[in-house]
Amino acid sequence: MSMLVNPGDLNPEDLREAIRRLQQELPDLLGSSYSSFIAELNTLLPQGSNDELLTLFFLYPAAYNRLQHFLGFFSAGHGLYGDSISKPAVLYICPVGEHYVDEMDVQQKDVFGRPICPKHGKLLRLAP
Repeated sequence: MSMLVNPGDLNPEDLREAIRRLQQELPDLLGSSYSSFIAELNTLLPQGSNDELLTLFFLYPAAYNRLQHFLGFFSAGHGLYGDSISKPAVLYICPVGEHYVDEMDVQQKDVFGRPICPKHGKLLRLAP
């Protein structure tokens, strides 16, 4: 597996925001490795470089892949003729598990078109 993100291309605030959004999923993603990972993450977050943070995530493929997903909300794509386009950052939060669900992961909506959490089956609300 190779790193998909160039650490120099990332805004440090965007990386930390993506990590913040991901943190609630880390226990499920990392299992028994969670405590050692979170200890190192908590050491790096205050003053660590993008490179150090991404290297830590890279050592844990499930967490790294999910981080890549969240980072996609902060990166711009290119449309027709190379015009920049921004990806919409529509995130929902589940009231049961207090975890984020992005618009692309919503598989069901109720009769009024409101998104339903794929994990808990409860109505989602827009994330702040």
